[in-house]
Amino acid sequence: MLTTLLGWLAPNIVDSLLGRIQSIFQAYFNKQISAEQLREQMVAALLASFAEVEKAYADALSKTFAAFMGAMQASRLVRVVWASVVVSELLVLLWHQVGIPAIVALGWISKYPSSGTTVECGANVLRHVRRHARSLDGR
Repeated sequence: MLTTLLGWLAPNIVDSLLGRIQSIFQAYFNKQISAEQLREQMVAALLASFAEVEKAYADALSKTFAAFMGAMQASRLVRVVWASVVVSELLVLLWHQVGIPAIVALGWISKYPSSGTTVECGANVLRHVRRHARSLDGR
């Protein structure tokens, strides 16, 4: 994930930074500034480049959000689907954070299988179905 993020940001940072650092290094090579001044100016150039790229991405993000909100206002179907997704996610969160601990604490069940167990169970069902399908193909 970090590689993807850096791959996305790096070209913009490099483009922004190149214009700034060329003149700084030229001044250093011509002995117009000291190594300490080079360092200070490089740090300032880096921070300015990061701020410029961050501002550009914040602008792009706000435009994306505005487009999403425009779609929400324009389409009742999008609003209904979005609301159903939010409600279903909320119910799943509440079940796992409140419901399961409550039924275990009340003693209705002694242990609840973890989510990983559920995934393993599903994988076992799929393996069984595949095996059964292969045995039917062999007939």
